[in-house]
Amino acid sequence: MVSLIGRARGLDRSALKYAAVVLVATRLAIWVLALFTEATTGPSVRPNAPQISAPSPSAGLGEPWNSVFGVWGHWDGYWFVGIAEGGYGFRDGAAAFFPLYPMAMRVVAPLVGSALVAGVVISLLSSFSAFYLLHRLARHECGATIAPRAVLYLAISPMAVFLAAAYSEALFLALSLACLWAARRGRFLEAAVWAALASATRVSGVLLVIALAVFWADAHGGWRSLLRPAATRLLLAPSGLLGYMGYLWARFGDPFAFRGSQAIWHRRLVTPVQGIWDGASAAVAGVRQVAAGGDTPVYWPRSLRPPINTAALNIEMFVALVLLIAGLVLVARRLPRGYAWYASAALALPLASPARDLPLLSLPRFGLVLFPVFLALASWAITKPTRHTAIVVAFALTLGLFTAQWANWQWVS
Repeated sequence: MVSLIGRARGLDRSALKYAAVVLVATRLAIWVLALFTEATTGPSVRPNAPQISAPSPSAGLGEPWNSVFGVWGHWDGYWFVGIAEGGYGFRDGAAAFFPLYPMAMRVVAPLVGSALVAGVVISLLSSFSAFYLLHRLARHECGATIAPRAVLYLAISPMAVFLAAAYSEALFLALSLACLWAARRGRFLEAAVWAALASATRVSGVLLVIALAVFWADAHGGWRSLLRPAATRLLLAPSGLLGYMGYLWARFGDPFAFRGSQAIWHRRLVTPVQGIWDGASAAVAGVRQVAAGGDTPVYWPRSLRPPINTAALNIEMFVALVLLIAGLVLVARRLPRGYAWYASAALALPLASPARDLPLLSLPRFGLVLFPVFLALASWAITKPTRHTAIVVAFALTLGLFTAQWANWQWVS
């Protein structure tokens, strides 16, 4: 991917070097922490949870590879490995996971001996590409001083554990950055191709067309320029989603099966405002539960989890929402408007589908791919060293905490 992005002007060696250093340092640190936690805190498999006890259910890899890679297959890693090995018929609900990442796992698996190892390798390579592209984009938008900080903030952000796991976040992030980096250089056909791949990775990839439309209008004299025949190239952007919908229609008779599969997580479709209200209500109930000091009385009866656990998660996710909204304000003030339009739409999407027990389920993880927030945060922190120090310390501590929780089969996001 990096070679394709750098083809037009050549690869930036300083950005490559910095991306490589950050990748190795941060991924090695969380990998060691995850393995140490798994080895010292008891059983590494949580009872009654979706689980894989080896790097791949069918690979039969022996030790030490089972122990080294197995930790990165928790939770959704189970789904991606299952799809890569057995297709979308392996279990009900699989249609919720878009195809590009498990397809890539299936292609790479014969080379590395396991679908899970393939997933981790793809995530690491995608993380490297994302760090490189963010460095170049940040330097283009904000200057050379801010670029390395934006990359560092992304790499040590609280949810960056998912950039090493068998999850699609890293791949989606790299494709999104490739899309907007191409757009900012005026290469809109290339940008639309990257957006199409992103929309085959996650449904939110289709929202990149919003940023492309804004940047096209800014570059070509206003919104009326979108009516020109040349602008039709932007229509390629949602083709990944449309292709997946066509597959679901042919296979299951329902082009929106990815939406219906969300019922497994008890999600429903509402307005983003309702999603915020539900998240705030759950957080208030969580504060009351914590103040009560135990599991009784129950202030949020929608959940089957232990009440104190539910309370902590709902509070955590609402705090993440508040911080992401603050980040969007920074984006709107400090970056070209296309970034704010895209990031706002990408945040509104999960708010429009809250879950029953944890309304803001996975919102912190979804925020990981909102890269304009890290760009704007670096721009904001550059003015005062204390801001930078506070961000690095807070991010590193919370990343360490969430990595340890992840390794011990606790729900992180």
